[in-house]
Amino acid sequence: MSKYQGIPKPLGYRIQELIQSLQVMSDSLEAVQQGRLYQLIPLYGQLRALLSEKSKHNQPLLLTIAEEIGMQLNLYCMPDVDDKDFPSEFKQDLFLHLSGFPASIEQELPGQHIIKLEDFLNRKILFFKGREYREGKYSIKEIITFFANKAGGAHFSSDLPKDFAQLLSFGLFGQPVLVRALIQIAEITYHLGLKLLRSQVEFEIHLLALIPQQDLSQTGYVFDNKYPNSPMRVFFCLDPGMRPNFGVTGIQGLTSTVGINRIIDWKKPHSFVLTLAINDRLQTKLEIFVDGENFGEVTVPHPLFVINDPLNCMSYYNRSHDNDSAGLSIGFLEMIMFNKDLPLKEKVKLFLHFEELLEQKDLECRYFIKGQYGYSPPGTKDMQLINSPVSWSLLKLLEGEYPSRKSDSERST
Repeated sequence: MSKYQGIPKPLGYRIQELIQSLQVMSDSLEAVQQGRLYQLIPLYGQLRALLSEKSKHNQPLLLTIAEEIGMQLNLYCMPDVDDKDFPSEFKQDLFLHLSGFPASIEQELPGQHIIKLEDFLNRKILFFKGREYREGKYSIKEIITFFANKAGGAHFSSDLPKDFAQLLSFGLFGQPVLVRALIQIAEITYHLGLKLLRSQVEFEIHLLALIPQQDLSQTGYVFDNKYPNSPMRVFFCLDPGMRPNFGVTGIQGLTSTVGINRIIDWKKPHSFVLTLAINDRLQTKLEIFVDGENFGEVTVPHPLFVINDPLNCMSYYNRSHDNDSAGLSIGFLEMIMFNKDLPLKEKVKLFLHFEELLEQKDLECRYFIKGQYGYSPPGTKDMQLINSPVSWSLLKLLEGEYPSRKSDSERST
């Protein structure tokens, strides 16, 4: 028998696997809701892989990724079968008790309480006194393992434990009660996985800049964030027709861009907001806002994974990552990046902040021309200024007074 030496999978590769698992779950849940119950089988296997994997050298994917990035996954649920408030007079002749539901991401009922996902998996949610009156309590993790190993999620077993065989005969609304419980667990798991994915991918970039009307012989890059040893990239550029384009290249090597076809008045500064968000169906949405108005958007039918922490990337300003002459003339006033999709209230605050900046008479910008650029290496926020871009008055730019090459040289000495 051949032997091989296993090597740890990088985090980015495991997040790709998480994305694929969530895509399977999304398709299966939709199919089950439409009555195609055979699509329950893929759910059983994905739940085991994400939450309760115990096979040699393997660990539950969702839990290990959450632990590695330091993210606690919480949900809300009702009390378990050991609830002390459950009426004692009902316990003596109790035959079947399924508890803990409904479970949800946000609190929906007063009786729900918050719980960590790991603790939720170990809760005893099922009490069943079988035909032989053997008292049994089962945790969520045990139920997932049963469906994966016995009901086709990972294996089709030739036999079933007697308790589960009996439990599968108890139905509610045409489905076994255990199956309905598993569907709800799958929905919770899907949304927690989606929450983790969003925490690593979604971002907003807010940029205040003055870009004079100019002749461009090639695409001019406002910024280009490129991740080392990976295709991942986030960029904002103007094509030779002065039309802005915002683009992202994911870890899979897939690129999506959104452009603006509307005329922009380049005689004044503008605030640009560039956003990437993942919706509940795992679709990626890119948007460009100019001065608070949506000027362009595109929805990609799959999740584009690009790490939303700029400290991990090589950040270039006024050039592309592979061409130091792919710049333009631009005055940078302020640029902020957030690693999340901001609530509307926060977007409005930032828009008003930029408006207040423009009211300042002595506002300065960092003015670049083609061949001058900034660079921040991975692991630092400190920008290295190449070929001496200058600090210049916004008022002078608005009056048509631009720094000369000579003044650049004088300022750099």
